[in-house]
Amino acid sequence: MSNAKTIMSDQVVTVPASMDIQEAVEIFINRKFTSVPVMTGSGELAGQLTEVILIRLLVLSKGQPGKYKKLAHCLELLEKPVFVDPTDSIPLVLKAIMQSQTKRVFVSKDRNKINGIISPKDLLIALAQNDKTASEIQTALETK
Repeated sequence: MSNAKTIMSDQVVTVPASMDIQEAVEIFINRKFTSVPVMTGSGELAGQLTEVILIRLLVLSKGQPGKYKKLAHCLELLEKPVFVDPTDSIPLVLKAIMQSQTKRVFVSKDRNKINGIISPKDLLIALAQNDKTASEIQTALETK
């Protein structure tokens, strides 16, 4: 049976809360990101930065550059992370993704270290490559 660990992207790019908002904008544009985890100086996950939130932060930083210069000044505006365990089944991952505002979930055993991230694209790839995964999800959806 497939699980979160088998479909996650394990190359997770994070940005520090100390990063300037303008730098984050450049990363989103240049790397074509739609969301990225933001880490505090102590290595904890502060939340998830999305394109929509970044637009808001950019407007705030242009209007009040002294107050909104770095991501750390806006941590309360980040999306709260949703976690799944590496051993969670694909149907559980799908349910978590549907409940997440960003439609992304972090894979973590203890919620301190991010082992991976799963987006809808990761689910699409798993479904396209493996009929068994689609069957597992279908069965889980039918029993609900």
